[in-house]
Amino acid sequence: MSASQLKEELELAVDIEDWDKVRSLTAQLDALASTSSSSQAQKTRDHSDGDASGRRSRRGDRDRDRDRDRKRDRSRSPRGHGGPMVTYDAAAMAAYGGAEHSGGYLGASYGASYGGSYGAAYGSGDRDQIASQAQQSWAWPAPRDMPVPHEENQKAIEYNKTIKHHLQRGNMTGARDALNEMKYMGVRPTTVTYNELLNYHVKNKDLLPGLRIVGEMRREGLQPNRISASTILKALDERTPQDVIDQVVDVLRWVASTEGSDEILISSVAETTVRVGSRAPKLVTALRSMMDGYEGATWSAQTCGSLIRAHGHARDTGSMWKLWKRMMESRIRPTVVTTGCMVEQLVVNGQISEAEKLVHDLQGSGYGDCVNAVAYCSLIKGLSKDKKPDKVWEVYQEMLKKKLEFSLATFNGLVGAFAECGCIDKVQVLFDHMKETGLRPSNATWTRLAKGHCLEGNIKKAVDVMEQMRETNLRPDEIFYNSLLDGCAEHGCVDEDDV
Repeated sequence: MSASQLKEELELAVDIEDWDKVRSLTAQLDALASTSSSSQAQKTRDHSDGDASGRRSRRGDRDRDRDRDRKRDRSRSPRGHGGPMVTYDAAAMAAYGGAEHSGGYLGASYGASYGGSYGAAYGSGDRDQIASQAQQSWAWPAPRDMPVPHEENQKAIEYNKTIKHHLQRGNMTGARDALNEMKYMGVRPTTVTYNELLNYHVKNKDLLPGLRIVGEMRREGLQPNRISASTILKALDERTPQDVIDQVVDVLRWVASTEGSDEILISSVAETTVRVGSRAPKLVTALRSMMDGYEGATWSAQTCGSLIRAHGHARDTGSMWKLWKRMMESRIRPTVVTTGCMVEQLVVNGQISEAEKLVHDLQGSGYGDCVNAVAYCSLIKGLSKDKKPDKVWEVYQEMLKKKLEFSLATFNGLVGAFAECGCIDKVQVLFDHMKETGLRPSNATWTRLAKGHCLEGNIKKAVDVMEQMRETNLRPDEIFYNSLLDGCAEHGCVDEDDV
């Protein structure tokens, strides 16, 4: 069997992943290569003895074989660039095949065999010998010149597009195969490559595989960047184990120390501290460390809102006010979200009178459009906790006067606040207002009303709420029944006669 036939058989064996046949054909090709010099001498003698027509015929056969091989090599080059194939040594390909693929795109045995005589030359470090052996190698023609960075980047971009295409369709196997091919063809993966894989795992809430991607990135000589850190932060919430949060904090600190922080990363960390809740101390420490390098910096209104919430959850009202005052002094106009975050966190931290003053100061200084119904609702909740029914009703009337837009969530918050502060007799006004705006009470609305009756000790009215609820084609849920049972237990209503 000729060398060209053996090569064709080898390609077919690789395509169908028949590795036993690959090893056998590789051995035959190596044996053929070792006798190439003596065969060439014999061919020379044959040519000298033959007639001219015979020489032309054999030369034509060789030319056709060579042209066919070149066309096939070009067709196997990555993404149709038509460039020379990349050379690999036997040891490197064996390690790559065993460590990265283990039966995937290329097996370890194929990687070990594919290097051929070129591997020995590569190991010696002799560039001339490497070029000579590569030119003689049956496997990979040696590139005439080292590829320029632009060409490498273009190839990496093409592979990254392919990987992203697979990931968008949920095909992680296809993405991995493309990455393995990328490495095999000598195109170095970039940080973008691994960020695509990381983003896929984060979207699927697979945090541990995401952290393994960061480790894989480092093994490739790359480092996570701000995008990597911001991406992985999205997967953290209150259910994330503390040891996993600690690993993410380590990545975050590394990025901050090597690449530095920016507003997007700082905002991402701030939002994550709120989601993580009680497990956020290390994240809060990392956030403060990142902000130390930006002392006196001016942030956007959106970032200020995220930072205010983070400081509020950490019970750091001093930093909240510092951020707010700097924002106003810099004449950065707060958004309704920024104002809502500030009022909410002041209420949560017990500064209800300060929250009320802030709302009225904004209304009186040309920032009235920065205060919406959500901020007012947060203020009413605080006043309700302080048991100030008159102030609750006064602020509600102020909301009506300003013709603020009410959502179902706003009405639910108001019903709960009215019920908790003893304004249960005025809840009907809220239901009438809700009907006027075209909104219908939800399960949460009825649950808050029933809870208000339970707080006043009127269990019978709380049970009646359940009947009113059913008239609107809604069924009481677990939260409703739990609220009703809590009220019955608190007031000693064991059976129906006690109601």
